[in-house]
Amino acid sequence: MVKEADVLLGILDGQKIIKALNNDKKAQSWIINELDGILTLLGKEHQKKQPIHFVISKWDLLNSKYTVLEIHEMLMKIPNFKAFVKNVYINEGLVRLIPISSVGFNFINYEKSNGQMIIKEDGILEPYQVEYPIALALLDKFRVHYDSKLREYREKEIDIEREIEQSSFSWKNFWGGILKSVGSFFEDTEVFESLGRYWRVSGEMKVEDARNELQELSDRLRSELNQVEDEQSAIQYAINAFYEIQLKLDVDFPGSLIKN
Repeated sequence: MVKEADVLLGILDGQKIIKALNNDKKAQSWIINELDGILTLLGKEHQKKQPIHFVISKWDLLNSKYTVLEIHEMLMKIPNFKAFVKNVYINEGLVRLIPISSVGFNFINYEKSNGQMIIKEDGILEPYQVEYPIALALLDKFRVHYDSKLREYREKEIDIEREIEQSSFSWKNFWGGILKSVGSFFEDTEVFESLGRYWRVSGEMKVEDARNELQELSDRLRSELNQVEDEQSAIQYAINAFYEIQLKLDVDFPGSLIKN
């Protein structure tokens, strides 16, 4: 069953990540015993073109104190983690960090002296970004196949940028092959065109440009919600809503996508 999964998910304990970032003596035990165990299991089960997501739990403890980029850089200094990422990309996958909190920012107090987490008397349970792994599981499955297809075109010396500029590039044929390869039930390739355009330049896009695209998409989603009236329009809306989540992650958490 694991081999058929759209994405593999590993959970990194936010409380233990704090210790690793602070060079706590106990952090070495986490790296050797827990992190290496997670990497070994995921590496054993990983299939070609399979994304891997690392969920950073307890983000309420890290928020405003540390950044995803700092965690990214700390993890990449660990030889086993760096080698793991390299192998995932050799197998045409991708690796992403996703910060979440199952309780939100106004539910517990963290006692630094003893590491205990105490529920606030007036605490409000507001889960944070717990939907992100689900949304990104779908998009990243398509993204790894998209990147693979892009490499295939470029190996054939097809100048995609020039063909797009001259309006001679067929997104329908391009996405049609991807949807067929992933066994998707989607039929309309047009819903993925904006994703392709973004993914093609995402590594070069400035944060401000991504933020502007996010604002335009968010405005459009608000106006399109009342226009959902059948299965096709619902699929179109869902894909765009998932795309909005990806853009939010890219804008709000630089370094969340770990590149080889």
